[in-house]
Amino acid sequence: MTTKQTKGPRRPPNIKKLADSFDRNDTQNMEWEETDLKFERPEMVHVSLRIPKEDMIVIQKAAPTAGLGHTTYMRMLIRQALTSK
Repeated sequence: MTTKQTKGPRRPPNIKKLADSFDRNDTQNMEWEETDLKFERPEMVHVSLRIPKEDMIVIQKAAPTAGLGHTTYMRMLIRQALTSK
């Protein structure tokens, strides 16, 4: 048997509809299922990277609008570029 592996986070087909449902309903009234799901952080490595100063300025301005620090924002951009192929 072969399984298809996806890269990056999976999203439901209609995320806006799902978000609206959670906004309108009290989750305490929902039925829950016990599970043994375990989350693990990926192992990180330290990388030194030289980029143009102008690019860093843009990153530092854009990161807060995404609610992120600049290094997390850069990781997100790299991950998006890698998973979009």
